[in-house]
Amino acid sequence: EQNDLQISNLPRDEMSPVDAARPPHAPSYPNVQAMVFIGTAIGFLIGISMAFFLESLDTAISTLAEVERLTGHPVLAIIPPIHIAREDAKAAATRYGIDEARPLPVISDPRSPSAEAYRTLRTVLEYSFFSQGKRTLLITSATPAEGKTTTLANLALASASAGRRTLVIGANLRHPVLSRIFASDESMPGLSDLLAGEADLADAIQETAFPDLHLLDAGNRLSRPAELLSTPFLPQVLAALSHAYDAVLIDSPPVLPVA
Repeated sequence: EQNDLQISNLPRDEMSPVDAARPPHAPSYPNVQAMVFIGTAIGFLIGISMAFFLESLDTAISTLAEVERLTGHPVLAIIPPIHIAREDAKAAATRYGIDEARPLPVISDPRSPSAEAYRTLRTVLEYSFFSQGKRTLLITSATPAEGKTTTLANLALASASAGRRTLVIGANLRHPVLSRIFASDESMPGLSDLLAGEADLADAIQETAFPDLHLLDAGNRLSRPAELLSTPFLPQVLAALSHAYDAVLIDSPPVLPVA
């Protein structure tokens, strides 16, 4: 305060400006460049943190390595998306009497990548499974509509086309669809009638329009499916069929929704 007082008391003729007063060219605040840099850095860090957080919440299996690591088994084949031209599907349906809407590339479009993938699966199973004396293979899925029946049908067609006597068993007693796929007689006895003691094995097995491919459908007694499939008679039936056929493929219910 004393210095200010001394300066204010100076005579005007003894005062001289040090710097000329000029208007500023830019505002002293905010510093746009610094704020943009800081905001970008913070946004980048938040984005990386959010990406790691979302990745930690994702439990989906997205790679073959994860499948093999979690299951402890190798991947046998990869089936690409099935795209069948309408003309090819209609021609196969007319020739074999099958459902036109069912994707069966092994017969509808045998040169397609999906048909080749099913044949690859057949070859892998021949060397890794059937060559060891095993004949019975059950195909299932975790939930419905994941393609297990489509896989079974195409695998059965690929197996039969290679000259292997193949039998398809419809063990999905709640939602049987094999009779529609292979255009068989739904009124004939099947697995459920056989397990209930109301039919013989020879009467329950049907021929299909495809050489070397036979069908044991779900049958007519579809009540109490879990109890029917738990009967001790079923292993005896499968053992007998495994001696009569080169490959026995079983279409089962999905694992999670039902017993």
